[in-house]
Amino acid sequence: MNQWNNFTEAEDLFYFGNLIINGGEDFVEGEKENIILNNNNEIILEKSSLQGKYISPIMTTQGFNELVASWNVDTPMGSEIELLVRVKVQEQWSNWVTYGKWSENGNRESVNNQSDGMINMSIDTLEVLYGKDANAIIYMVELRRENINIPSPKVRNIFFALKLIDEIENAVALDKEYFMELNVPERSQMVVPEIGSVICSPTSLSMVLEYYGYYVDTVEVAENVLDKGANIYGNWSFNVAYGGTKVYSYVARFTSINDIKEKIVRGIPVIASIKSITEDSLIGAPQTYPSGHLLVVRGFKIKNGEEYIIVNDPAAKEVETVRREYKVSQFERVWSKMVYILEKK
Repeated sequence: MNQWNNFTEAEDLFYFGNLIINGGEDFVEGEKENIILNNNNEIILEKSSLQGKYISPIMTTQGFNELVASWNVDTPMGSEIELLVRVKVQEQWSNWVTYGKWSENGNRESVNNQSDGMINMSIDTLEVLYGKDANAIIYMVELRRENINIPSPKVRNIFFALKLIDEIENAVALDKEYFMELNVPERSQMVVPEIGSVICSPTSLSMVLEYYGYYVDTVEVAENVLDKGANIYGNWSFNVAYGGTKVYSYVARFTSINDIKEKIVRGIPVIASIKSITEDSLIGAPQTYPSGHLLVVRGFKIKNGEEYIIVNDPAAKEVETVRREYKVSQFERVWSKMVYILEKK
């Protein structure tokens, strides 16, 4: 394959909707260099190889103008993976952009200032520029290890959350069952010294992991999601990648509050991204969130004839006040519709 610029075209690889999930038999197709699939159809290195590449077939999609990728992988000490993506805009392919090196135990580093005039890559989000949209994706995942005595990294799943140009609300069948509350443990980011004000994402992640039976100290989770390239703890892809070392995890873009309700009914808490400018935009919140914030949705209730969403808001100053109830009508206005989903499979 010439510099990985020729792609396998597969006529049946059309993806409808705003979430693309690749894994298992999907990896049978595509180009492989020093790569094989193990018995679980996970991407791994050949026994004698220190590095290798898998490149997907072209995946045709509905038109979109934003993309966030995530992945579930295993990276033993001394190994890493790197996901690269390019998209097709008006019949022209963009340059490759990288999500940076990722390892549970070592390098985690996004790359700044990736733009080619058609797209811009900012930490975890690929944006199509100038009001245009893309309608195809191709990705490459590189696997590396320091020596052949180190077990190979394993790639189980690759995900893409898309912001569609013509977004249609997902059809979700609901009844009153969603007026319920999940027993998600509470944690406050603000009780953590030094970094407490900037770790809403790993704190939310740690609460959901504990809900599933994986107790990891909040500081340890933060250390394991730190993006050393951007020097932030809130890289969505890196947070979900760490979650994916424990449970099935991905970034998604929901279309309505009903998508959250459907997860709650199934016993799945939802980590949601919000942004609020004024205190009255989300009454009852510990503070405003002009730069964005993540919290855990744990349920819904009716109070005084109005629907409320029950959350664990990590910005509370004490653990005892982390559980909050916000009006659904206000939450919908400050919610970006971006979420992390962690679930046991």
